[in-house]
Amino acid sequence: MLVVGLIVVSAVIVFLAFAGQDDAVLGGPGDPLGTGPDGLGALRLMIEETGGSASLDVAVPDDQDIAILATTAYVDVFAEFEDRPDETEANYQPIVEWVRAGGVLVTGLEVPGGPSSGDVRVDTDEEIPRGTCDVDTIDGVDRTRPREHTPVVVDPQDRSCFGDGATAVLVERRVGSGRMVRLAGLGVFSNRALDDADNGALAARVLDLGVGPVSYT
Repeated sequence: MLVVGLIVVSAVIVFLAFAGQDDAVLGGPGDPLGTGPDGLGALRLMIEETGGSASLDVAVPDDQDIAILATTAYVDVFAEFEDRPDETEANYQPIVEWVRAGGVLVTGLEVPGGPSSGDVRVDTDEEIPRGTCDVDTIDGVDRTRPREHTPVVVDPQDRSCFGDGATAVLVERRVGSGRMVRLAGLGVFSNRALDDADNGALAARVLDLGVGPVSYT
């Protein structure tokens, strides 16, 4: 718990470094260089402050054990307009195979073979308690504040936390030898939210900060 406490202090420091910034030019939502409220610049600095390294623009993780998928670049958005088969699943295949080989993918997006979003988007500033929780890797994290989010559906093979066992803010699924950790939105780790509730500690647990490198893909 001491390590997590130090990481939370680090989260506060990097949050303060970004407080008040709203740079629409430098990065955007989910961007590890983003300094605006929805960017992930503070999370990247927190990774580095705890001795890790954040590799940017990694198409498919290689040496990393953990990767954050924050981009929709793998979604074939032009298939319908070009009247051809959708290649989204094929685009994701190298990443899914990396997970099957033992990688841990953390994302707020739909990934083939991973947990799916529910149908109801929630817009709230309220904190959410652990509720039904059987994810042992986030022991000691008691509450989160995801702000706007879409709860993730919990299937029988999944583990979850911050929900009621049917939907949750965090859902974990074993895929081969690896894991997909699906969040109700990466906004929980955004610059404006990282210092809320136990969000910083949640990031530390989910990303295993201070242990190894993390890549963004």
